[in-house]
Order: sequence, then structure tokens, then C-alpha cells
Amino acid sequence: MMGKSPAVVITLDPEAKPLSFSPVDWRRFSRQELLDRIRSAGIVGLGGAGFPAHAKLDVGQNVPLDTLILNGAECEPYLTCDHRVMVEYAADVIEGARIILRILGISNCVIGIENNKPEAIEALGKIIDQNKTDSEFKFTIKPLAVKYPHGSADQIIQSVTGRVRPSGKRSSSIGVMVQNVYTTKTIYDAVVLGKPFYERVITVSGRGIARQANLLVPLGTHLSDIVTCLGGTTADLAKIVVGGPMMGYAVSSLEVPITKTTSGILFLTPDEIDAQAYGPCIRCGFCLEACPMGLEPNQISIWVEAGRGAETAPFGLVDDCFECGSCAFVCPAKRPLVQFIRLAKIRIREAEKKKEK
Repeated sequence: MMGKSPAVVITLDPEAKPLSFSPVDWRRFSRQELLDRIRSAGIVGLGGAGFPAHAKLDVGQNVPLDTLILNGAECEPYLTCDHRVMVEYAADVIEGARIILRILGISNCVIGIENNKPEAIEALGKIIDQNKTDSEFKFTIKPLAVKYPHGSADQIIQSVTGRVRPSGKRSSSIGVMVQNVYTTKTIYDAVVLGKPFYERVITVSGRGIARQANLLVPLGTHLSDIVTCLGGTTADLAKIVVGGPMMGYAVSSLEVPITKTTSGILFLTPDEIDAQAYGPCIRCGFCLEACPMGLEPNQISIWVEAGRGAETAPFGLVDDCFECGSCAFVCPAKRPLVQFIRLAKIRIREAEKKKEK
């Protein structure tokens, strides 16, 4: 279940010349000028939420931040676009982190990367070592155990700092700001190069596509164009998923565009999916044990009831869920719990809007 949003149709100008960008010294910009360049470029969080980056970084003077965490975990199966960005644009990621640190007025940055990505750890480590004379900022790489869902902000904060975000509060309330490594790279592009966010790297994977690849594609590119570029789909293609296998959503058409938050497209065959129909809940509690947020049974039941149409569930409980899919993965009845939760969020938001009128 997805919500509706406004859309703009953009047509191609066949006579347009390719854009070119020249680097500038970002250190001459004021804090507000840095934020304005990020806003003008249309940079959003690429970890999944898509929240405007300039708004997230524009924290108040009284917010006691002390640590910037760059999230390079990318723990969801199949997806490797963040990994490739860290390997191929390591210098840009580190420079983008310096820009963020300057905006936040802090000096400490920790980069969390799962230890199954040694190339990324090495690439970023080399850039940090080359700039050890820069005493203004301190960088540390924190290798993490391979664990899902390490890619969520709450989990990486706890793994890196040991701190826990209180329910209903932002991570800044405990002194931490989390930014995705790819978002950090695009912040470098926006500030240093003046480059708008009009293209992004995506992972195209699964056994249902002729060739798997990480591609740099313009926003708005249709899946059909990507399929043609990679040699077409296989005869046993069963499902197309936009995003990762745990948190993505299935689509029924190739005429779907790439958006700012599209991290990957998966073309899955029958042996890569579980297509059996879901059954009734058997109250086993496996979903509670799997939930990384440590949710209580009444919270799960509130979401399910909200998904069925109830409009009285408090949004704060729903908002704690970041839709990792762990509950649905372990459910023996194969219930689509993530879809129930997404539907609950939509209906609760709609109910809140009605109350405001």
C-alpha cells in the first residue's frame, strides 16, 4: 500500500548541452551559504527516508551535537550502490563529511561500515590517512559485524556510540547526527561542484535480469530503459522489486521511473521469493523476538488494527517502526506485516489531518 503524491512531468530538450561543473573552495562559504547550496541542489537523504538534507542539517544552536555518523552499513541483501560509491568516490565522501561537520559546528566523525566491505574500509582509510595533518576534523572508521538491520539509524547509533534514541525523539537529542554515505557524496557535489541532484547510482540485481550491474542513471529513467540496456529479463522472472528485498515494494509495470530514493531494482525468479499465500496469525511471538526496536505485543496489535481501518492508534508507536521487514521474514504464517504497518501509517496520518481541520 502506497500513498499518493504530486508529480511533475519533465520532457527532454534534444538540443540541451551536457552540463559541466568546476570545483570551488567551499571553505569560503558561510554556514547559511552551505545550506543554501545543498537546498538548491535538491539533496535528500538517500538512506531511504528522502528527508531534505538542508532541513536535517539546520539544527538549532541549543542542540548538543558531538558526533557525526556516516552510515555505510548497507546491510540489505542485493544492494551494493553505497559500497561502490565508497570505493570509487572515497575522497568526495570524506570532503562531504567535512562540509557537514562545518555546518554542524562539530569535529568528530565516525564512519560505520560492515566488515564484509573491506574495499570500502580500505578506500576511505587511505583518504583519511592522507589528510592526517588536518587537525580541524577527526575521522574514525568503525568496522561493524554483519547484521541486519544495521543500516537503520537507530541500530548504527547504538553499535557505534552505545547510545539509544528515546522513542519520539530525534537522534540529535542524544548528540548524534546520522548521514548516509551516498547523501554525503551528493552534498560534496552540491557544495563544491554546484551540481544538482539529477542522477544517482542504483543496483540492478536478481536472477531475472540478463546482466546485473550498478548503474549511474538520470532521475526519471524508466525501468524499461534499464532492462533494455542490460539485455532484457529472463523467461522465469517472477517479481520486480523497487528497493531491497526486505524494505522494497513490488511493481507490476516497467513504466516506473527512478526517483531520488531508488536504491535498487531487483528482478527476482521463483527460487528467490516466497509466493505462498499468507495465513492467520498463530500468536507465536516470533515477530516480537525479531523486532530490533523491542516492541511490545500491544504495539504490534495496534498497527494491525490500524491497518484494518482503525483510526485511533497513536502515531508515535507506528513511527518507531522503520519497516525493516524482520517481523515478516520470520513469520511462519507469512503475513505481510510491513504492508500492514505502512497502511497503518497512511491511515493514521489521514486521521490526524482530519482532526486538524
